[in-house]
Amino acid sequence: MTDTSISQSAPQAIAGSPLVGYAWDTYKDAPEHVIYLGLDPNNNTHVYELWYSPATGAWFYEDLTAATGTPNVLAGSGLAGFVWGYNPAEYVIYLGSDTNNDTHVYQLCHIQTGS
Repeated sequence: MTDTSISQSAPQAIAGSPLVGYAWDTYKDAPEHVIYLGLDPNNNTHVYELWYSPATGAWFYEDLTAATGTPNVLAGSGLAGFVWGYNPAEYVIYLGSDTNNDTHVYQLCHIQTGS
């Protein structure tokens, strides 16, 4: 087992963070994904994505909250995530800390090129 947070300098998951995991078998590399809640440098709760690329043998991460400019995560929010191969796209859902504690959905689309 590899500690992907340390090996990629990704923020650690906050205590009690929900975890979501899925693989995308319709995408060329069939990457594996792990979604969790962590703290950004300002101690705001953000949604983070780790993904493993079998093609490179490496783990990568992204702060989805910062990358999309969406509100921080509401304390105690759950997470949901799934892949819908028809689009193809992956979806991550959480509750935001905005005024109405709205539900936010990240739709992450990938374009596959080549054969």
